[in-house]
Amino acid sequence: MSQHGSTLSLAQRYHYDVSMKGDGSEAYVILPGLSYYDFDRTGNPNIWKLQKLLSLARGIVYHDTTNSTGKPYVEYNEMIKDRFTFMASAEIELSDEFYKMAGSVQVPLSVHVNLGYIGNSSILSMANAYHGVNNGWLIKSKNTIVTVDPETRRPKPLPSWWKEKYRPICSESGPFKKEKILKATNCYRYETKVRWSDTDRYKHTNQASYIYFCLDAATDASLSNFYENIQGDFCKYHIKKITMGYHGESVANDTVVIETWQMEDKDTVHFQISKKGIENVIFQCTIVLSISNN
Repeated sequence: MSQHGSTLSLAQRYHYDVSMKGDGSEAYVILPGLSYYDFDRTGNPNIWKLQKLLSLARGIVYHDTTNSTGKPYVEYNEMIKDRFTFMASAEIELSDEFYKMAGSVQVPLSVHVNLGYIGNSSILSMANAYHGVNNGWLIKSKNTIVTVDPETRRPKPLPSWWKEKYRPICSESGPFKKEKILKATNCYRYETKVRWSDTDRYKHTNQASYIYFCLDAATDASLSNFYENIQGDFCKYHIKKITMGYHGESVANDTVVIETWQMEDKDTVHFQISKKGIENVIFQCTIVLSISNN
């Protein structure tokens, strides 16, 4: 019995259509269109909700059986049964077509999931969303996760059998990592407290929660006229790309400090998060806006 009181998988419980490419290199899940709750106060799709939506698609294909094989994609559930997984880097890119679709009648999203790269203890996972009717690309995303030994909390090498079996189907030639960036001298500072509702099953702050911490800080900064070329509510701007690096952890009741700044490119905003009173950076991200669309 699962923690939800049911043995049904996510795909079964919510009637998601899950399938796999004939050669096993890619898995597909059809998700409903965006709901009312996926939009923010300005009417734009909420980027941290999109991150969770893509995580849902990955979770379904990696843990649920597919219609064509009766097994999860790439035997992922078997590979991680003796380890934890943590996000290391992530990136989401949104097309102009996505914003056009989001502002009209909603259509299903066809999410294609595949392995990008297999390292020693890390995995690059790709999840791209396409228009359910015309098949145009809407969202491109990639996540690098690290597998960790539950006892030592150190990276744990992936099983040899799994690497040998699935490296041939990887679509990328190398790993993906967001490198740390140097903080500018002139930063806007914002503080918030981590709530229990911000945490994941490990009781650490959920990877998507850091995104909305940054959006709150950005809105506070933009309404205070801190940024150049960005006026009013930050969330009214279309996000073209967000790139994230996860470098540490926080938990419920921690006070975190979000610092944000711009460099030469005024369409680009940088963020970093640390726990109050501790200098170590636990999260950094860079957001590229489409200023011309606002």
